[in-house]
Amino acid sequence: MQHLNDYARIVNNYRNLTRTERFIIWTRFNIIPIKEIISEVSSRGKLLDLGCGFGALSYLFAFMHPRLIVSGVDPSYQRIERAKNVHAIPNNLNFIHGQIDEIDEYDFDTIILIDVLYLMTEEQQISILRKCRERISSDGRLVIKTMNKRHHYRYKLTVFTSLLIKMVKSLFSSDKILGVRENYSGYHNEDEFTRILARSGWKIVGVHDLPLKYFIYPNIIYTCKIQ
Repeated sequence: MQHLNDYARIVNNYRNLTRTERFIIWTRFNIIPIKEIISEVSSRGKLLDLGCGFGALSYLFAFMHPRLIVSGVDPSYQRIERAKNVHAIPNNLNFIHGQIDEIDEYDFDTIILIDVLYLMTEEQQISILRKCRERISSDGRLVIKTMNKRHHYRYKLTVFTSLLIKMVKSLFSSDKILGVRENYSGYHNEDEFTRILARSGWKIVGVHDLPLKYFIYPNIIYTCKIQ
């Protein structure tokens, strides 16, 4: 497992995690290409983790970079409350329940969207991307981790796995795994997503199209700046 010590530090910081919540955080550290995301994030300034969920990555960046001010934002009250229910919150980290347009801050140096956009329709994606553009500094970076539909077999296997997880959980537990998809219209190949970014006022300055070592998921990371 990558960042094993970071995972242990963060998961042990939470109070009374359920098995489902522990599994979600474990998945974040096992499947998400953390090393590549870290390489795109400044070690100082202001970071917005949009759609932070339980805040695992927000904690990671706050612990790693004491001079980085981290804001974790999520529309789920349950997840934000879980993110705050820990033994210690570092001084450079705060959590906000709400949407991006409910945030008072501007001029973020980095905004990260990790496994958020593919859960939305294309018009919702464009709306969020435009709001990110309003909140970022003129030379700031937008880092997006999403799914690349171009990898057909991995894409289809991802869809199948998501449906299988949902089915198994419905049979054996009422404890819902948050984030299991209902539809897959938010997946795009690189050309499609480039057009969406351009419509939203962004240009791509870097791409990590990630290999199979990251389990089955067709991960891709886009680093973007304002057009």
